[in-house]
Amino acid sequence: CKGKTALLLAMLRELGLPAEAVLVNQTGIDGIETRLASPALFNHVLVRATIGGTTHWLDATLFNSPKFAHMPQPIFRAALPLRLNGADLETVTAKPLTSPAQLEIVSIDASAGTDKPARVSIRRVLHGNEVSQMRAGLASLAGEDLKQALRNTLQFSAVAVDAEQSSWAYDDATGALTLNWAGTQKIDWEESGYYGKQLILPGAGFTPPGEFVRPKQQDQSAPWALDFPYFKCWITAVRLPPEQERLRWTYMAKPVRRELGGVEYFRQATLRKGVIQTVMSKRALKAELPALEAKAVATASPSFNNEKSFIYQQRVGPDAGDSDDSRSIVDIAAIDWISAGKICQSQPGNR
Repeated sequence: CKGKTALLLAMLRELGLPAEAVLVNQTGIDGIETRLASPALFNHVLVRATIGGTTHWLDATLFNSPKFAHMPQPIFRAALPLRLNGADLETVTAKPLTSPAQLEIVSIDASAGTDKPARVSIRRVLHGNEVSQMRAGLASLAGEDLKQALRNTLQFSAVAVDAEQSSWAYDDATGALTLNWAGTQKIDWEESGYYGKQLILPGAGFTPPGEFVRPKQQDQSAPWALDFPYFKCWITAVRLPPEQERLRWTYMAKPVRRELGGVEYFRQATLRKGVIQTVMSKRALKAELPALEAKAVATASPSFNNEKSFIYQQRVGPDAGDSDDSRSIVDIAAIDWISAGKICQSQPGNR
């Protein structure tokens, strides 16, 4: 680690770029400045470089590091520069992620009918500090062991699967790790109270935020630490069976665009040309939640939309018109970690 860091520093300085080694704690623990000074508070050495007026935190231990624009967001709160004459501990303010650290895309082709097996494919794209360790683990596996690892990570359900395919890939340019799994299996369609079939859509229902409550003997005015930076996005697309006479496909997935407890929640659903698609995301906006805001979560939680999303058949009259939404379906084959940053957030373009 020391040799790689020294080599990286030498290369940057040779290029005339300001750079220095800094000590950090990669676990993101808070309050280092309130403790007695000790090297034990830190567990990693990074190189802080200024390139084009922008600060980059470079990890010399990462192999095939991505381009600077796609370096993982730091999660540490403080950094101690290693200087000959000593230096003070510096506070590091991380910004909310603009692209998801985890993107999961589930595609189900059920066009053969509710009584027939469907083709299911899952793609998970990861970016950030966990990629290096996971990539090393996958690279050490082969054959059936690799298939089992990917199956355990991505399998849609425990139902028997045929024609399985799995793979993984790493993108040197962006530092994104992609896991793929696909198989043919029976989908658990249920009888609907609307005279037809229904299916709960995976990756399309929120879990309500927990209450921020601490024991009475603790400081009630202290802020709460949040899982930050955090940004996950789920995209689900189901190609539906053909509509039957007077049984039309419709859905229940109310749009969600709200901030609660320092977290932004977003969900949007579209039904068009026989495909139901949902986009859902959860993104942390701050590292700490003030006590007053935390107290307000308990009051706001009852109004939080935590209903499951589902598609169902509904009986209609002979003169029923077109039920397609005006929004178009997102081409999930073209979505990558970077483009998902806009798709997975609430903004004028995706309302």
